[in-house]
Amino acid sequence: MESRLTQLEELLAHQQRLLDELNEVITTQRREIDWLLADREKLKATVTRLVQLQESAEQLPDERPPHY
Repeated sequence: MESRLTQLEELLAHQQRLLDELNEVITTQRREIDWLLADREKLKATVTRLVQLQESAEQLPDERPPHY
């Protein structure tokens, strides 16, 4: 009976260690996902600004500069 109890305690210890490792992986991935989402939002804002600049440049009349 004691041997079986020891086996269960060892199994529980291994399971707890595995759970701690998995929790660390999940925590790290959550931080990375948050960073990627924030970076994506910055990129979207930059692309939006570039598109707006392009559209406003296309609306300028095509005329000679004054020094001609």
